[in-house]
Parts: sequence; structure tokens; C-alpha cells
Amino acid sequence: MVLSATRGHELPDRSPIDSLLRHLRSKNVLLVLDNCEHLIQACAEFIEALLRACTHLHILATSREPLRAAGEVVWRVPSLTIPAVAVVSIMLQQPITLGLDQKDQVLLALTLFISVITLGTGRTTVLQGVIHLAIFAVFLFFAIVP
Repeated sequence: MVLSATRGHELPDRSPIDSLLRHLRSKNVLLVLDNCEHLIQACAEFIEALLRACTHLHILATSREPLRAAGEVVWRVPSLTIPAVAVVSIMLQQPITLGLDQKDQVLLALTLFISVITLGTGRTTVLQGVIHLAIFAVFLFFAIVP
């Protein structure tokens, strides 16, 4: 999942982790891993392997408990939101990628645009509601089905 979110591709005769390491090795990236508390040891090992191999990589991992990974700095913060990730991205001068390809970004932007038009007028017609739901359903379909 991390490989596809970073726009990488699995290489033939390589494991997904090796493919990810090759993909990220020369990139300057902020990688956000959320809900690591479900697999603490595996996440810690994964993070340590990434940081050893990718010198320009920064990782922001969320967890309800420390991962105990080498070099880990623990900050107690409220739930992480997209604006919070954007602020950290700006502070570290790293580009932010939400894991959406261009098609998904267009559908999401179209959904948000229709939402603003629908809610901004204060009056919603049945047709506007149906169009909004149809566009949102298409976005969900493409986000879930590979």
C-alpha cells in the first residue's frame, strides 16, 4: 500500500519492500504512516529499514503508544488531520502527497466544488443532490476498486 501511495511500482524479481526502497532512495519525501499501534513491532522495523536506506526520507508516524524505533521522537498530539499534515509538510519543506492519483484528485475536487455550490446557495434542489451523490459515488468506486 505504501508503494502505490508513493507512486512506486513493484519491480519484477523484487519484494515490495525492496521496490519501495529503490523508489524512495533518491527522493526527498515526508511519509505519513497512520495508526501504527495495530502493528507496533512491524511498523518500527519497517520505519528503521526505510530510514537506513533512504537518507532524505522523513517519517511522521501516528500511534497511541511509542514504536520504540531507533531515532524516534515522541510527541503527544491530538488526532492528526490533513491540515496538520500540511503544516508539518511546510515546516519540513517536504511536498505532500495524499495517495490520490490524478483521476481521484479531479473527482474529489469536482465533489468539493459541487458541495460548495450546493451548500453555498442555501437552497438545494433534488437534481443538485442527485448529481452530488452520483459524483461522490463515482469517487468512492474508483477509490476502492483498483
